[in-house]
Amino acid sequence: MNERGRHRAPGRHARPKNYFAPIVTLAFSSALIFGIVFNDQAYSIELNSTEPTITASVVIDSAALDLDDTSYIDVKELSPESVLVMAEVEIPFEVAETADESIIQGTKFVAKPGTPGSAVIVYDVRKLNGVEVSRTEVSRSVNREPIPEVVVAGSGDPEAISEALSKAAAQINSVAASKKYAQLYILNTYGWGVDQFACLEILWERESNWRYTAKNPSSSAYGIPQALPGSRMSEIAADWQTNPATQIQWGAKYIDGRYKTPCAALDSSFARGWY
Repeated sequence: MNERGRHRAPGRHARPKNYFAPIVTLAFSSALIFGIVFNDQAYSIELNSTEPTITASVVIDSAALDLDDTSYIDVKELSPESVLVMAEVEIPFEVAETADESIIQGTKFVAKPGTPGSAVIVYDVRKLNGVEVSRTEVSRSVNREPIPEVVVAGSGDPEAISEALSKAAAQINSVAASKKYAQLYILNTYGWGVDQFACLEILWERESNWRYTAKNPSSSAYGIPQALPGSRMSEIAADWQTNPATQIQWGAKYIDGRYKTPCAALDSSFARGWY
């Protein structure tokens, strides 16, 4: 064979670099985890007993890797792909907490519920052999801004709050005073905020017009919460027939035990005519 017809296989270093990506060991676990550097990005590959399996993406600066020039993988056997993917995501709302000295320490309630927002995000998704190895946000379009949640945290001294409750109970001489005491009591006892008091106000307006002497003509229900029979309120105090504070305490305890919240009790009242 003449010199013109002779040829020899190219050496390893003569391989086209476009077709081969250097391999670098990234970590050790139950199986060796190797990384291949391809298109200036590093991807992790788990070498199991059969064939390499892409398990995760490791987007790092390939220039910072200590590459082994003697180890390459044939990238012709790999199938890189880059696609744009659109997805709608939820934007979580923030929580803003404010302190209130009129509420006993350790009590918290949501004064204004938060609402998550939403956005449409376009991602640049890169795949290797059909497996997603990286996802980069390209653009974001906000459809609805999130509404922050407002939480009120009690910072009041327990003794001062107890004194305020006792004072409010002793000063009940009208429907307005009963409502004022009820709001202070349920807030410090059950953590029911303004929204729950609004439901309680409507509920007991339907039941008794907030009159502590109200009697149901067709049953033995009695008082502001219309306890049935009225004597059930004696578990709070013996003055249940004449003391609005006793009736309010019993009524709140009943609602908490059966419905958890005044708004749930009001829903039952609307649906069935009683609670």
